Amino acid sequence: MSVRRVLPTRRGHTVIALAHAGRKYHIGFGQECDKAGVVIKPEVLEFFADARHTGTDFEAFLHDACIAMSLLVQHGCSSEMQVAAYGEHRNEGQERGAASSIMGVIARMGVEIEKG
Repeated sequence: MSVRRVLPTRRGHTVIALAHAGRKYHIGFGQECDKAGVVIKPEVLEFFADARHTGTDFEAFLHDACIAMSLLVQHGCSSEMQVAAYGEHRNEGQERGAASSIMGVIARMGVEIEKG
């Protein structure tokens, strides 16, 4: 098992609102920033999500999924590696398709945030 990356004390946070499979979400991405709050490294270090379903099993699953995704990047499994691992909806012959779960959507957004 790899050693977990220690996160910086100060982290920037980007929040994006989106809809997937008929549900609305707020997705958060933590990145390293300087004392002024300016992102200094584009790499996403942690993921957060809220689905506006307080107290439900789905909310608990979503929070746990984001913790797992965060731990994966902190142990060296990049957002791009996670995108490749999550399922997609695609037709025969297509190389890429739409993410089949909110986890895939979050990982893809993480890649886009890292690209700037």
